[in-house]
Amino acid sequence: VRAEAGPAPERAVSRAGVLAGRGKARYRVQRLDDAVSDLRAARAIAEATGDDAAVADLLLDEATVLDWCGDYAASQALVDRAAPLAARLGDAGLGVRSDVAVGRGHFRRQELDESVARLAPAARRAEALGDHESCVIALLLLAPALVCAGRVDEAEARFEEVIDRCARAGDRLHLGVAFMNRLAVRLMREDPDGALSDLRTAVALARELGSAFLELGPTHNLAELLYWSGELDEALPLAVRASELQQRFFGARLVPDYALLVARIHCARGELAEARRHLDQVLGHADVDALPPVTRALVRLCAQVVQGGDAPDELWDALVAEVREASMLSEHIEVLCFAAAAALRRGRLEAARRWLGDAAAQTAGSRFWSGRLAQLAAELDARARP
Repeated sequence: VRAEAGPAPERAVSRAGVLAGRGKARYRVQRLDDAVSDLRAARAIAEATGDDAAVADLLLDEATVLDWCGDYAASQALVDRAAPLAARLGDAGLGVRSDVAVGRGHFRRQELDESVARLAPAARRAEALGDHESCVIALLLLAPALVCAGRVDEAEARFEEVIDRCARAGDRLHLGVAFMNRLAVRLMREDPDGALSDLRTAVALARELGSAFLELGPTHNLAELLYWSGELDEALPLAVRASELQQRFFGARLVPDYALLVARIHCARGELAEARRHLDQVLGHADVDALPPVTRALVRLCAQVVQGGDAPDELWDALVAEVREASMLSEHIEVLCFAAAAALRRGRLEAARRWLGDAAAQTAGSRFWSGRLAQLAAELDARARP
């Protein structure tokens, strides 16, 4: 970074401005590590020259970047430093950005009431100040917080608002996030067509921007929804793509969900050697006992399938009971589908009918699984004919 010549203090201020500007630009093209380096270097100069407004501004920017990186604790530590500084300075712009950051922290800690109480007025204040970025960040956090609080109509309205804002502003970065996050509403509405459309749009926007950070989540989610519906040929390459993105760009924060989805799809396709290879990748990087209960149940599901042969009904019933307690979305239906498929292979039609009936009776998620359930029901009917 070059700054124009002049006395040392002026050169330092000029250099800080250049570093800050470059850091802010790098964050918006998702060069997150580089952005953090620039913002920290600029902040060191601001602290040395006593520019408290610049320090608060840079702390809030770095906190946002670290939130994108998933380092929520480090992000919150910076917000805790910036918030009292912004309050003391009394600057309206810094104040609203500080409120958005505090609300974001509440959201990350699942403190939903506090999050909504902070983010809703912050979004309106940011709008009044003409601060587009603070407004859309607040809305992008507020909408899923409202979903979690059971206020789905309000959440849907906030998603529509932020999508409209980003589209009018040409803000494709946050537009992609909005389409990705609206999945929460689509799931609550049992709207598979809307969910698939939103996720395809999010993936397309991420690829236009060349952002692995933006592409990873919607690609994985799109693959999973297609897998649920029985569209395995389309789901598999997307799941593989997400797993490869995770390993290439996020290896330091490797999580099992991506390789596990690939294993689940191979299990459903009957490709047990490939399923075993991806399951081994999961087991090689994760302590199964430390995984969330639903993830642990899906690992056991894959292990039961790839062992070959056919597990007795009692083992399937035990796995169904385990996932019923842990299920967060529709994993219960997933295990029931595998149990029914195993029963069909063994010619145990009554067991298959029982498990399929249980799956079809589920009130949450069954519309997303309608294609897969229809395939299995058709196979059961064909087997039952004399």
